[in-house]
Amino acid sequence: MRLSAALFAGCALVCLSASADTLDRVRPGQWDVTLKMNIDGMPQLTPEQVAQMKQFGLQLPVGGQTLTSRQCVAPDQTSLDKAVSAFKGQGGCSIQNYKRVGRQVTGTLACGPQMGSGPFQMQLDSETTYHGRYSLKNGSMNQTGELAGQWRKDRCDPGVPTYR
Repeated sequence: MRLSAALFAGCALVCLSASADTLDRVRPGQWDVTLKMNIDGMPQLTPEQVAQMKQFGLQLPVGGQTLTSRQCVAPDQTSLDKAVSAFKGQGGCSIQNYKRVGRQVTGTLACGPQMGSGPFQMQLDSETTYHGRYSLKNGSMNQTGELAGQWRKDRCDPGVPTYR
């Protein structure tokens, strides 16, 4: 499930570059990406269970819990074309049927036989915020997620992974 979160954070960064009518770039720098993921049939976690998982270093955005990660977007990765080419192949996922209309991006996220595939959509609210959702289906497993991105600052903190 950590892989799911990482893959979709990568997809989120791909879609960060969805443009408004004249906007075709997002601000480079440090972003917070928040993911809330649900898997059908997975029980809701209690706050105590979440706290216990965190004690062991586990952070999973399942069961209605949210996970926020930091990502650094390099200045040369803020355009749509760069972001899409950087994402292809990460974690075995690909983007198919990619379409951009105005501020909205849609397509199919295909993540191989283990994760499945399904639709995604993203809406660029401004050059510093976006939101979106996705759904992956693989046999009996159904996973859905909601995500949001918020630009925080121009310079990234040490240790924050750079999106390339």
